[in-house]
Amino acid sequence: MTPVAHRICLWMGHVLTFIYLVGWLCAGFLPIPGPDWPAEKLATWLFEHKTLYQFGCLLMLVAGGLLAPWGAALAIWTRKTEVRFPVLYVAQITSLAASTALFVIIPIFWALASFRATEISVEITQMLYDAGWFLFLWVGPPFYIWVATLGLGIVLNPPEHQLYPRWIGYYCLASVLCWSMGLMMVFFRFGPTSYSGMLP
Repeated sequence: MTPVAHRICLWMGHVLTFIYLVGWLCAGFLPIPGPDWPAEKLATWLFEHKTLYQFGCLLMLVAGGLLAPWGAALAIWTRKTEVRFPVLYVAQITSLAASTALFVIIPIFWALASFRATEISVEITQMLYDAGWFLFLWVGPPFYIWVATLGLGIVLNPPEHQLYPRWIGYYCLASVLCWSMGLMMVFFRFGPTSYSGMLP
């Protein structure tokens, strides 16, 4: 393994987080325009904030691609802990690939919602915007599997071969439980369980 390449891939996690958060702020997702907004209000808001909103979506798209090298740099260390049947490593890599694809697709739907805002039916604009949030919060299982297998790879590793602090494994498993709140968003359009709510 090339140490320099590995360090660069590990740093992609910091770069990804920074770029994604800047994109999130540029898109105006603080506070999040919620599912209770009328279609006309959402279309008007997207049109009025179009340039900055689309720039934010572009940043999130770029950040999404950085998930792959960062996740690979994490997975390689749990691979070293599995000897004959590296099933957790394979599960990490396959779910990471699916997660990266989904992570890149999410801002595409948000950007599509603004592309012809006020030129097409406001209901279509709203549907594309909603689709972005469904992808962001409701297609979590590949992410859950990725992080859970990373966590299990750390927790199940014998202490004498520990490469990560053990608490990180438990933190990964707890994160999956927290993220699963996003699955409730399909049932609610208002309140703390909607896609703009606190729990998801």
